[in-house]
Amino acid sequence: MKTKVDSQFPLQANDLSIGYSQKGHHSRTVASNLNLKLNQSEFVCLLGPNGVGKSTLIRALAGMDKPLKGNVQIAGSDIRDLTPKERARQISVVLTESLPIGMFSADAIVALGRHPHTNWTGTLSEHDRKRIAEALHAVEGEALAKRQVSELSDGERQKIMIARALAQEASIMLLDEPTAFLDLPRRVELMLTLRDLTRRKGLSILLSTHDLDLALRCADKLWLFGKDNNVIEGIPESLALDGSIETVFGSENLDWDAEHGSFRMHRNPCTSVWIEGKGTALAWTRRALARIGYGLADSRENSQFIVTISGDPQNLEWIATDHDLGHHFNSIESLVTWMQKPNNGEDNRPDPHYSPAK
Repeated sequence: MKTKVDSQFPLQANDLSIGYSQKGHHSRTVASNLNLKLNQSEFVCLLGPNGVGKSTLIRALAGMDKPLKGNVQIAGSDIRDLTPKERARQISVVLTESLPIGMFSADAIVALGRHPHTNWTGTLSEHDRKRIAEALHAVEGEALAKRQVSELSDGERQKIMIARALAQEASIMLLDEPTAFLDLPRRVELMLTLRDLTRRKGLSILLSTHDLDLALRCADKLWLFGKDNNVIEGIPESLALDGSIETVFGSENLDWDAEHGSFRMHRNPCTSVWIEGKGTALAWTRRALARIGYGLADSRENSQFIVTISGDPQNLEWIATDHDLGHHFNSIESLVTWMQKPNNGEDNRPDPHYSPAK
């Protein structure tokens, strides 16, 4: 079942300014002059620091909050010109705070998505029931259909809320922090489900998230909501290469590792270590020693300390060498434990946090 969309951009924001306006008070602008486009069959992740305005933007794009300036267009029509029912047929919204906990069965919640398509009595037709069943199937939620929502886990509730949005048959889906209360496996599962829906059903999906790693792996495009009240658009790889991700999320305590696509804690180690080995053991040894404060040297000659990894994956050995004195370890844990201990004079191992007087 492919969702029909207008030939224009499904969702478009023009010169949009968002914020809060209270009677008798000046409005507070969160972001201004935003020009954004969500393409058909596109999965976009909206990222940014806490409090920057991600939820405000989602609500404005959904037509739930009135913008301070500019407009939002749905398939070429100003969202303000659409009736609530017309808007509901074009755009569905999943908000974290909207998760129900009352005495409803899961399929009853999904059935609410058919409201824009039913008559004034709300009676479900055979066509409506078919769409409800398809929506549950799309999120692999058939087994949840007759269970009470109050009995479902957070991940199962999110599945049902997404099924409700699918039953709505809107071409656009907006989600605000849908992975906020999920564990890692459920976050991955949900992100893959949403990405798959853009391919199979032609949906245009925008979701806000704090999970940078998953967004980099799953999204067709990122919208980075920066501290300068602007939104930067681009594919994940471009924004990683041009420094945009580092600009938005970097701090005095974090360094952006463009090669590995992740942040690492900023340190100023006084002792550098050169690590020799290969494969997974080398990668995790580097991570472990960087975590406890050692700097990773760019060559053996420039290092003050050498760690050599030898053996096969089932029988590894780590040899830590300093001043020609070697110490042998049969696990990475024993190596890390030894290297973390303060130098008590029993060996020549340098303290990574010690800086000799100049």
